[in-house]
Amino acid sequence: MLITLVVPEGLLCKTVVNFSAARLNTKVLQDLADDDDIEWSLSHTFFADMGGFVLRFPSEVAGPKPPSYEWYNAWDMKRGVSRLEPKYGEAAWRLHRTHAPLVSDQIEALQDTFRDLNSTLCQFGGHTWVLTSCQLILARKIGLIERLPSLTIDDITDRSKGDLFVKASALLQVTWLVVELLVRAVLHKPSSPLEIMTLSFAACAFVMYLLLIKHPKDVTTPIYLDMGKSASPDQIQMMARVRPIEFWFSPSVRLSAPNNVVHPSWNQKMYDNKLFESMNFSYEERPLMAFIGVVSSLVVGGLHLLAWNSQFPTRTEAILWKVSSLLTAGVPLIMNMVHWLYFAVKTRGGAWKPNEFPIGPRIFTLYMTGSMLLIMSRLFLIVEAFRSLYYLSPETFLSTWAVGIPHVS
Repeated sequence: MLITLVVPEGLLCKTVVNFSAARLNTKVLQDLADDDDIEWSLSHTFFADMGGFVLRFPSEVAGPKPPSYEWYNAWDMKRGVSRLEPKYGEAAWRLHRTHAPLVSDQIEALQDTFRDLNSTLCQFGGHTWVLTSCQLILARKIGLIERLPSLTIDDITDRSKGDLFVKASALLQVTWLVVELLVRAVLHKPSSPLEIMTLSFAACAFVMYLLLIKHPKDVTTPIYLDMGKSASPDQIQMMARVRPIEFWFSPSVRLSAPNNVVHPSWNQKMYDNKLFESMNFSYEERPLMAFIGVVSSLVVGGLHLLAWNSQFPTRTEAILWKVSSLLTAGVPLIMNMVHWLYFAVKTRGGAWKPNEFPIGPRIFTLYMTGSMLLIMSRLFLIVEAFRSLYYLSPETFLSTWAVGIPHVS
């Protein structure tokens, strides 16, 4: 919630990238679904990325703790699950007698080269696997599952807690706010900084709601696929390699598809050349993620600049609003330019691999400075938007004909 409030375009960036990946994965899944003679749509792919499809292996409970288990392993994950169960109830996850030792050996072989890969491998040490859409494609192609799960659109709709009317109402509310501000501008009536700031949040929400029209909401009942035998070591490692990447920090214990990740899109060329064994599919999404982040920051910061001539309590606060708006728009652009230039110089045209080049102290200092400037600017804009309500001109309170349009006030 706090991250969304301070960096609203961050959530927009994640939504756009995940939507793009879902569309690409849907095309691949539809081809596989045609071979299996079942129905598949974009809603099915969204359902998969929400953790809607779960592989359930024969319940072979693990024995004593294997000696090769270290600090960050499936056994620690089991202890974490035990701590969560008193609060959330019994978890449908147990260490698997066959999978757990295989995962332990692979974590030891990695030697902490990829810490997030270790975390993903831990999940595959249990008897249930929650698959994303990209992992579902891989599972079908490597023969882990013989056919895609059969699920109709009506089945997904029954599990969803939202409908088209709710999403359409939200879109209409955002549209009304835009019309209201445009009418006030045409009639030369001032708008408050709070309305301008709300417009920036509404712009992000409008795009997200459009992209998520076919996205199920709050689905809590997955589809279980019962497996006849355990997975092989190669299958476990391949499934972990096409994991989603975290968009921001989350607990290490994850038994479902988390909401704070960027999902990868299927890359047939990488699969054919076995490149996913050395690089996660998800890293292919980073250029798009950076581009969307820069564009959305420019839009959000630019919308705040619409309050350039608004009335503020003091001249100093008016200047700080302008400076904060410019920083909001410009800092992400500068940080991304430095980021890609840094890796371009390091790789000198070669392929970049995750964790191959650690970020130097100067680049790290630049990142931290830019992040602090961005956070401080956003916090000032939020506080100032509410503080300025006490110093608005009388004209700001005059309504227009737009209030007659049905909306929620």
